[in-house]
Amino acid sequence: MKRLSILTLVIASVVRLAAQQNLPHETPIARVGTQTITAGEFISRYELTPGLQRHNVAKTDERKAEFLFTLIAEKLLALQARERSLDRDSTLLKAVHGVERLFVRDELYRREVREKVTIGDVERQQAMAMAQQDLKVYFLYASNKATADSLFALIRTGKALESLTAVKGPRSSWDGPDSAITRWGDADEKMEAAVYSLKLNQTGPPVHLDDGYYIPKLMGKSITVLGGEQQRRSLQERVEQTLRKRKEQHRMFAFIAEALKTARTEINAKATKAAITGLYDAYRASLPSGAAQSDTTTFFLTRDLVEVVLGQNREMAGQPYVRFPKGQWSLETTLEKMRTAGLSIERPTLATVRFGYEQRLHDLIDQEHLTQIGYERQLQHSTAVQKELGPWRDWYLAQLYKNTIADTLTASPQEVENEKWRMHTDTLSAQDTSKACASVIAMKLRYTSDRILGKLADKYGIAVYEKNLSRITVSTVPAMVYRYLGFGGRMFAVPVTEPDIQWVNFWERKNLQLP
Repeated sequence: MKRLSILTLVIASVVRLAAQQNLPHETPIARVGTQTITAGEFISRYELTPGLQRHNVAKTDERKAEFLFTLIAEKLLALQARERSLDRDSTLLKAVHGVERLFVRDELYRREVREKVTIGDVERQQAMAMAQQDLKVYFLYASNKATADSLFALIRTGKALESLTAVKGPRSSWDGPDSAITRWGDADEKMEAAVYSLKLNQTGPPVHLDDGYYIPKLMGKSITVLGGEQQRRSLQERVEQTLRKRKEQHRMFAFIAEALKTARTEINAKATKAAITGLYDAYRASLPSGAAQSDTTTFFLTRDLVEVVLGQNREMAGQPYVRFPKGQWSLETTLEKMRTAGLSIERPTLATVRFGYEQRLHDLIDQEHLTQIGYERQLQHSTAVQKELGPWRDWYLAQLYKNTIADTLTASPQEVENEKWRMHTDTLSAQDTSKACASVIAMKLRYTSDRILGKLADKYGIAVYEKNLSRITVSTVPAMVYRYLGFGGRMFAVPVTEPDIQWVNFWERKNLQLP
């Protein structure tokens, strides 16, 4: 109770009721030794990290203070890790480089795609006008061009589209008529351009989409009258987002086609066939005994499936599988990349697994070429990439230093037995000596790291900018947020930080500086 009261007093010392407002991102919130926690870092880490009980508005200031002390703990551990030269550890360098590669590719996207997209006033106004109209459209569907052309020729002779009715059957090459409401921004761009150019009761020529040909007829339209400035701004934001998303996509494909037109990659075809067949067979074998595949079955590439395939192909698992101008992947590396990318296939057959595997492999290869282009342009040294990488490097350093602490800890046989007894309500865990030992080590680690953090706080010094912290506005909704990267892929938006505040109980010099 005494420790808890001390902790509460220290946290309370940085919680003040004040009018809250957002601050410039570089505004300092705390200083930890030579490092500064800025408002930008605090807000992004707080908002994008899951947090329980954030819906309690009355405790928002307390939650902010607790999260700040968690970040301070991370910075303290990172500082000590650097002092012990752990920033040169090969495991750390590999982990940081893995994140750096993602940021390099994302920075290439920002420079070559996002920054080169502009939206003109005329196209914005035209899009705004279309976005206020919902169109009622009748259409016929044809599976091939010849059928679509013959249907359109029939309509041009005077036959009304809505009067044509397909005879459904396995050999039918067309279907309809059917109806739909077309809203600007929701439809395929080619179909959207076609129907918004039609006059009332006019039928347009066949539009070729991915799944076939569509013949549209405009039957009616409804216009939304904007009720005020707020509605107009809301619509304009939606229009801007849609136009930007579409133009970025067009620009991205154009850049990829140009940048990779001379790119060369060698793939071991034998290993590809073995991997696809092995994955599909291993997947089918993993289904419960007697269970049959259904239309709702989905193939997920799991670590267990990867292990089965690698075990069946040991002779080629570590051999070069994909060769790039600079570097190569083994089959094991490639499968792991596919797994972490979340390869999944609905209604799996050998053919669909092959298609999904080859498509994902193609995407990963393109991303690797683009990453190499980013490194050729030295984007890893850019201010943007280094700034993005900073929090991740500190997080990895903090975790590595905690691991070195854990390596010094042991659990005696008696401690393990006591822990197994404590875990007796979980029958399986109580029988697992390794789990009990790990639990003892974890408890010791928490206590030991708290003591070490208390000493590090005295060693490096801490200053909290109380007024700046109180002025930061945060939301009350916990969320797990992913960052979607340029040219595909995703990652956690920020390093996920678990609460770490009990170390304050071991902080001797609690005369906290409040600049």
